[in-house]
Amino acid sequence: MEESSMIKWHIFHTLGELLKTTPLDNLSVKEICKASNISRQTFYRHFPDKYSIINWHFTLLSEDTLKQVGRTLTWYQAHVKLFTYFYNEQTVYIHAYSQDYNAWNRYAYRHSSKIYIETLTEYKKVTPTKELLIQADAAALVCSILSSKWIFGGMKESPEEFATLLEGVLPQKLKSVLEKDLPNQPAPKDEPN
Repeated sequence: MEESSMIKWHIFHTLGELLKTTPLDNLSVKEICKASNISRQTFYRHFPDKYSIINWHFTLLSEDTLKQVGRTLTWYQAHVKLFTYFYNEQTVYIHAYSQDYNAWNRYAYRHSSKIYIETLTEYKKVTPTKELLIQADAAALVCSILSSKWIFGGMKESPEEFATLLEGVLPQKLKSVLEKDLPNQPAPKDEPN
């Protein structure tokens, strides 16, 4: 692992410890630096602000989950993985919740929408209609808002149960386009008449 990644992981894990007692909105970069035993200069070389620590982590998670929707994973499979990651880092995500524009819960919406649209245009080679663009944006918005509620509410449902509930509100046309020609997936069952 390169030095920059090691420093980012160190800061992330230190932040996780700090978040056990103090919400992110109440922490300063100075406190994060002191607990991480790094200088402010080192911090700002890796992150523009304290919210970017969580956003960096979410971006890493999304490479293995959201970015794989329609490529190697179904929507459900990708979200079970994502929600399992959230579950494993629940202290961080619960206490990093904020109304700040840069907070992870708002970043997740912007980032997810971008990923869905990139998958449609660059991977699936689909020229999205206005309807598909709205559906991609709606899926990202609904998923980020409800994921935040699930996390902040204590994750009462398992990642699998929660993914199933969210899949029920996913726009079906978007799902159909994303999952079309997905390799190694079971054939759809015939609908009863």
